[in-house]
Amino acid sequence: MENFWTVSLCAELFVILLYICVHSFEFYFTAFFIRPFYKMMLGKSIELEDMESVDSEYHKSLLWIRENDPAELDLTFCLDEDTFGQTSQRELKPNGAKIPVTNENKLEYIK
Repeated sequence: MENFWTVSLCAELFVILLYICVHSFEFYFTAFFIRPFYKMMLGKSIELEDMESVDSEYHKSLLWIRENDPAELDLTFCLDEDTFGQTSQRELKPNGAKIPVTNENKLEYIK
């Protein structure tokens, strides 16, 4: 009979801990998603204005490119990505590392 009470007490403690964890989880992990993430889930295209909520400096840089001549920046259709300390290049379009961003194609680069 003593074993029954031990198991019963453990079960009650487990239920209490589970209850606390569930309510703590709800409290600590209440969050929202940024607009571009919602758009990706809905299959909608992400616009330049959506990027402001993600990274305001990146957004300002893209606005500057849109409003000015990007030729002086020596940009190409290639990005540097940092993944766990390893930097790699990703081409935005085929042969993008060899295609300079100009006034004529800057809107394609921004998109």
